[in-house]
Amino acid sequence: MSIKAIGEPGCSSESVMEKEKKRDFENMTISPSPEILKTCTVSYTFTGKAINFDKRLLKKLETQIKSFHKTISSENTKLDDIVTLAQTHYNICEAYFIIMLNEKDKQLNAIENIKYCLRLLKDKELNCKSILIALNGHNLLGSIYTRQKNAEKAISIYDKAVDLYSAYMQEKNEYGTPIDLQNIIYEKTARLNGYQKLTDVYIIILQSLTTQHKLMGSSNECSFIMRSHMLLLTQFHQLTKNKLYFNWIHSATLICKFLLRHCRFKEALSHLNVASFVKRTHLHIDYTEQPSKQGSSKEESSSSDLLEQSKKARRILVLEWANYGITLLRRSAERLLRLQKDENVEMNKSESSRKSKKQPQKLLLFTEIEKEYSILNTYHSITDKYISDYDGARETFLLVLRMLNDIQDEQETEDISILAKLKICKVYKYMSLYEQNTMSQIVLQNRQIHVLPLLMQVPKAQRILSRYIRLQFALTHSSLVETHIGMLEMVDPTYAPRRCTAVNEEIDFHLEKGLKYLQKYVQNE
Repeated sequence: MSIKAIGEPGCSSESVMEKEKKRDFENMTISPSPEILKTCTVSYTFTGKAINFDKRLLKKLETQIKSFHKTISSENTKLDDIVTLAQTHYNICEAYFIIMLNEKDKQLNAIENIKYCLRLLKDKELNCKSILIALNGHNLLGSIYTRQKNAEKAISIYDKAVDLYSAYMQEKNEYGTPIDLQNIIYEKTARLNGYQKLTDVYIIILQSLTTQHKLMGSSNECSFIMRSHMLLLTQFHQLTKNKLYFNWIHSATLICKFLLRHCRFKEALSHLNVASFVKRTHLHIDYTEQPSKQGSSKEESSSSDLLEQSKKARRILVLEWANYGITLLRRSAERLLRLQKDENVEMNKSESSRKSKKQPQKLLLFTEIEKEYSILNTYHSITDKYISDYDGARETFLLVLRMLNDIQDEQETEDISILAKLKICKVYKYMSLYEQNTMSQIVLQNRQIHVLPLLMQVPKAQRILSRYIRLQFALTHSSLVETHIGMLEMVDPTYAPRRCTAVNEEIDFHLEKGLKYLQKYVQNE
């Protein structure tokens, strides 16, 4: 099949099929000129996963479409012709992208064609005829930069695509349903809804974007959180189709960790509440119910997979709810300590004034989803407000402790048990900050000491975790030394010599233990 035979007018009479195609174009509100349409049709023969096509024909096609650029530059050029030519450049780029794996010199050919594509569509993207190819084009260019390990350029291109999608969807009633040329050229192509196709590309772009942000590290953490939230928001509406419930829940808890790191409690709580809703709605299983002995092996396998997903989802949700409660206890205690210090009042005022000058940050919430599905707070005692009194702290403390003890009682995996014990130590530590009574502080700190030895059997392979546990030992003993020193200051050795001696002995004991574990930590034993 030669390029000339397909691409040049007058080579053959217009067939009935071509007339029907033309009518289809008119019905779909797009009608390119026959020459450009034929060239675009040829370009589809080079797309797909196969790389065994005639590369000379591809070169000829490139030469031919460049001849159209002179006519395209005219002000009277129809948008239909521009979009169809842009699609042709996209298809050629896709072909080069496939063979780039083996021939690096083809990268320039791929980039040249996709830039032609995007240049043709510049300032014309927000149109039902061009939005799909515009998003696909940005995605392909971002993929090329990704392959070249140029994360900054890839992120910039993906960001533009996200902005285009958002702008189009905000005014979708005005722009109309996106049109895919391939549906018209190939009648047997699966005709997905235009919005569905656009959303599918958008999800791929967001997935690529979050991956690039991870590679860039903490410098792009806020952008990573925002794009990840946008991905979760879009994927939520796809859950009943793809059934990836656990993956969605896991991603939501990971974003929650990042949000808590920045004390963004309202947003973290929204993510946890919706993740818990997904678990209750789609992965709810009665663990006490015995599995049926009857049924096909396929049904048993499906039931077993669902059970495993449900258990894993429950583990990560319980641990993340506990993490939320612990972070809230800690940050609230630190905030109360700052407020109690008169010297920090002016500093707090200056900080608040600086914050007020900043641009207001859009909250990453699931407001519409929570409203639509009537999603309420999973635990009423855990809110997005800072804890301001002892009773509120104790209520949060008891809830977190109960959650962590429950997950340990269920004989979970060793890793889960270790994580639960570490969090139990933390919840004791931060609750002790709310205790005004010295003896109550010592009781909570001693409970940390009793839990920590249970973690000393960590496998040697987990060296980082093992060092962390030794450091926690040293810090806990150090806290007990500080608490006992405070107690010693209130004891008069003249009237209570035995009491004074006992406190000194406690100080010596915890000082010796703390130094021992600190030395092990430093020596990396």
